[in-house]
This record gives sequence, C-alpha cells and structure tokens, in this order.
Amino acid sequence: GGRLLADGGGDWWIWGKVGEDGLVNQDRNYAIGCDIGEGRGGSNSVAVVYDRETGEQVGEYATAYTIPHEFMETVCAAGKTVFAGQLGQAFLAWECNGPGESVYVDVLRSGYDYVYFQRAVGKRGDGRGPNYGWRSTRTNKRVLLTTFQTQLARGGIVLRSKPLMDEMLQYVGYDEGSIGPGTLRDEMTGARDAHGDRVIAAAVGRLALAEAPKFEPKKIVVKPGSMADLLGHAKVWANSGSR
Repeated sequence: GGRLLADGGGDWWIWGKVGEDGLVNQDRNYAIGCDIGEGRGGSNSVAVVYDRETGEQVGEYATAYTIPHEFMETVCAAGKTVFAGQLGQAFLAWECNGPGESVYVDVLRSGYDYVYFQRAVGKRGDGRGPNYGWRSTRTNKRVLLTTFQTQLARGGIVLRSKPLMDEMLQYVGYDEGSIGPGTLRDEMTGARDAHGDRVIAAAVGRLALAEAPKFEPKKIVVKPGSMADLLGHAKVWANSGSR
C-alpha cells in the first residue's frame, strides 16, 4: 500500500522516524543500491537506502527467497512512495551481472525511470553510457569498493546495519588480485552463502548517492510593488514550513 508497517518479521529495516502516514521524511531525497540474487536461498537480494542530505543509511531490505522480478517490484514501489522524497522517486542503481541482467525490464514495467547508467570507468570524462545499472568487472569492482572505503573513512556515508558491517569484515584480497568475501552464512535471512551481497548493494548505492541531487526548498518569487509584496506573502511563505 505504499507505506511502512511495523512488523517483527518484516524484511525491511529502517533507521529513523517513520511518520503516521507510514513514510520517512519527505523533505529530502534518497538513493537506493541493489545486489540481486536468484531467490533460491543461496544468496541474498539486498537493497540499501541512503539519505542524500546526510549520507546516512536509512533503510535495508534483504531477502534470500524472493525472485528477482518480485524483489525489484518491491524496491521500485518503495522508491516511489516511502523514499520518494522531493523528486517523487529515489535514485536507483543495481548490479546488472547475473540475476541483475534482465531486471531493467521489471524496473521499466514499474514505471520507474530515475536510474543509474553505467559509467566509463578509467576513461577521460567517465561519461554516462547507454547501459542500465552497474556492471562488475575486476577493474570496476576494485574502483567501486575502494571508493566506498574512502567515503566511509571520510564520513561521506554512515552505515547503520550490523549485518552489513559484519559482511564488510569478511572481505579479503585474493591471490590473483581480485577482492571478495569469505564464506558467510546469513542468520538474518537464512541465505546459505552470503556473497557479500549487502556490501555490493551498499557500494552501488554510494554511486547513486553521488549522482542524486540534494533537496532544494521551493522559493516564492514576489514581484516588487505587487499586492503579494505589500501583504508580505514571501515572509509568510518562508515561515510557514510549506514545501
């Protein structure tokens, strides 16, 4: 129904205040990063939500038994309602390798069009390409995780999820030069082998966070000498808390 309901067995975790309408604060913008699993219990599908104004993690959705198209339908519904913010949609990015290859179809079917397009990593300009989502290669992954680590160290992002931080502690450098997690069972969702799913979702979400615009308060423009000017409408508007 487009709102959050408190439920001890739910799949969403929220950090911050949820209003009586079941929505988080709409006086800001949000960014969502996703890593998508098969939905067969082997690994998780995860969405990590950031507050664009503060860089804080405000939400996490993790499930091991939801198939990709249903997972993305849920994420898109949340992005257009609970985390809609000023722009009406949270900025959405996902890893498009494996199960994420075809979910752009589900995203488009959901009427969601505020999404991340792959950047030309390591090339002059790092221009936006024609491909939906973020694709993992050895180079792209190292850049993604290194930038994520840097933002954490500098306070550009703030994580709230203990399972996410536990997964981060499992990441290691392999002998051939790649980076990845050790084996980790997820007791929260029942995933048999959590392949650092939360970490990738959080890191991809940082890409979305970097591109999402900050909240812009609306301003009323009053023509000097007009009736609105004489009646002080601009002052009333500024003090009313209107958006």
